Amino acid sequence: LAAIFWKSSGNPPLDILVDLCGDLQSAGWNGQLSYVNAKGEWLEKNFGDAALAQPDSPQDVKAAKASRNMNESLQAYKKEEERVLDLGKQVEDTEKKLQELRVELAAAKER
Repeated sequence: LAAIFWKSSGNPPLDILVDLCGDLQSAGWNGQLSYVNAKGEWLEKNFGDAALAQPDSPQDVKAAKASRNMNESLQAYKKEEERVLDLGKQVEDTEKKLQELRVELAAAKER
């Protein structure tokens, strides 16, 4: 009925719209209701935290999560790369020591 009244008179049912915004706010929603009055002017009604700050959009949340995941992956990659380099150094040192032991063994056999 409110929509029919609005359409026929051009006057928005402000009491119903204000109640609707209050109900939405009570349910934890926030936002802005924009509507046209009888003069054709756009009017706005903020409700909830809309006047203070809007929450991040789902796209912003996804982008932040992807960025966080990428940073974590990059850190893990760098850590793994350091580990591989360290293992390579250990292998190189062990092979050098093994070569020295082979030389000592050969010398001992000659005696």
